[in-house]
Amino acid sequence: MGANAGPDVRVCRLLHHNATAFAIDASTGRLKPLNQQETGGTNGVHLAVDPSNRFLVVSNYSSGSVVVLPINADGSLAPLSDLVQLQGKPGPQIYD
Repeated sequence: MGANAGPDVRVCRLLHHNATAFAIDASTGRLKPLNQQETGGTNGVHLAVDPSNRFLVVSNYSSGSVVVLPINADGSLAPLSDLVQLQGKPGPQIYD
């Protein structure tokens, strides 16, 4: 999963409990890890960067929560600033 998180291209990856920020090395095209922050939940499945490029929003599938991680000026992620626990049973819903 990728996201543009600043004036130059940056990439984020979600894995279990963490979001990882990467920069793209302009000379080699290789990814350079910047840092990793906990997402406050499990199984992050969607991410989005707000229009100001200042916040990463992550939805956690298994724990049924949505969190906000501020994006630092260098593209790294700050610890989560907001967590909303959604009501109801997390996971797929089966309707008759």
